[in-house]
Amino acid sequence: KIVFKKNVQSLSLLPLVNGNELDVIEQNEIWDKKIIGHADVNIGNLIQRLNINDWVNEGRKYIQKDNHTCPFCQKETVTEEFRKQLELYFNETFTANIQTVQSLGEKYVAVSTELISLLESISERERQNPESKLNKDLYDATLKTLNGTVAGNKEYIHNKQKEPSRSINLVSTMELQEKLKCLITAANQEISKHNRLVENLHHERQKLIMQVWKFVTVEYQDEIKSYLEEEKKLMAGVNGLEKKVARLREDYAALNGEISRLTQNVTSVQPSIDEINRILRLYGFTNFQIVPASGYENQYQIQRENGTLAETTLSEGEITFITFLYFMQLAKGSIDKERIMEDRVVVIDDPVGSLDGNVLFIVSSLIKEMIKQIKNNAGNIKQLIVLTHNIYFHKEVSFVDGRTSKNKSTYYWILRKTDNVTSVKGYEMENPIVSSYELLWKELQERDNNSGLTIQNTMRRIIENYFKILGKFGDDELIHTFTNPQEQEICRSLICRVNDGSHCLPDDLYVEAPCDTIAKYFEVFRKIFEKTGHIAHYNMMMEVK
Repeated sequence: KIVFKKNVQSLSLLPLVNGNELDVIEQNEIWDKKIIGHADVNIGNLIQRLNINDWVNEGRKYIQKDNHTCPFCQKETVTEEFRKQLELYFNETFTANIQTVQSLGEKYVAVSTELISLLESISERERQNPESKLNKDLYDATLKTLNGTVAGNKEYIHNKQKEPSRSINLVSTMELQEKLKCLITAANQEISKHNRLVENLHHERQKLIMQVWKFVTVEYQDEIKSYLEEEKKLMAGVNGLEKKVARLREDYAALNGEISRLTQNVTSVQPSIDEINRILRLYGFTNFQIVPASGYENQYQIQRENGTLAETTLSEGEITFITFLYFMQLAKGSIDKERIMEDRVVVIDDPVGSLDGNVLFIVSSLIKEMIKQIKNNAGNIKQLIVLTHNIYFHKEVSFVDGRTSKNKSTYYWILRKTDNVTSVKGYEMENPIVSSYELLWKELQERDNNSGLTIQNTMRRIIENYFKILGKFGDDELIHTFTNPQEQEICRSLICRVNDGSHCLPDDLYVEAPCDTIAKYFEVFRKIFEKTGHIAHYNMMMEVK
């Protein structure tokens, strides 16, 4: 705390206290002595027998020189003989003792006041000193006791001065003074020690550092030994790993060289020609194929079955398809051999503008295969961005993992341009493009938020599409799926209401009813699917868990 403290300074020694003079006064025999007059005088025996020595001495002060009136009885009894007897009784010895008591009492008050004032000034100074070495609590408690003792002795001395014939014993303050001296001496020793440290601060700081390290090395000898042994083992392991890393780096350099050598063949156009021709034959394009270009390295040509080059005879759709197939191969490889292993992001912008339906399906299948590889983290294509205006192509290419509302790792956006300003709206994993049939069911799901005027037409179109057009169900056939006559009437009412409501607007009489009747008809609508065994389709379209 001292040698490492900033701006450390020397401290002043506390003043030494000497209370011997006070002790001499307290030990004086005069306090125990009964001060009385001379007993051989005639009135002496009477005064001492009545024990009125102090009373007579005090009254003697009131005897007037030219007055014979006694201050005690107030009669003319004071004669010259009586005056002489009093002077003989209170002789010079008595007077001297009285003066001794008075002077010692005054001296005791002065010496004790000076001593206590000095001791209190020390207490006050050290109380404000944050670096104090004094035991302030013990010092203040001892000083308080000394103060009380001195006050009691002053009271005894005051009583002795009033009644000299009284014998008193003053309480010695020597032990308390010695205790305070010891505390001051101990504080001064610490202050001296502190000052010696300050005078030799640099030397003491280095000395302390060496002592601390010596203590640490001795105290933690076993831990240090264990640490050094563990360090030795770890360093052996580190050296072994470094050698292993060096060997692996050599192997890596060799493999990298082999990759560079093999990519000479990978960048050849022949693998791409073979793959493109395989896809063309797979999907029935047999009237032309891809062949290497003669006289040109790593280039190809499009050739007809009869061997002629198809330079100007390809349709726009065929050109687009060939270009797309080449792009798919280029996305997996590279023209530059140094970039074959690079990770990449592929962007496909509306590849089906001039394609017929069959080719559109082929392109969609190839893109879906690429999507599956990306999701399986196969190959070096890490992300695919597909842009299209074609709703049918969007439906085909987005149908990857089955009929699910959300596709993992697939995100959807719609770009709209209004007044030459393009806005982008994100739908996250929710596909915003749905069929007309799905939109009809969406209206039923949100029926509470929509007008009841169109609900009949929505139900009719769903029943017509699913049961009549696809399922070949008639009205009577649907009605007779209910065994309960009351339910049959409700179903017939629903079908009639649906056909009626889908071709006209209800008048005021009917407008009042939908809020109460829509729920009833909707329940019958659900039961049609249940009775016909198609409740699973209903639950799927209504997203019933």
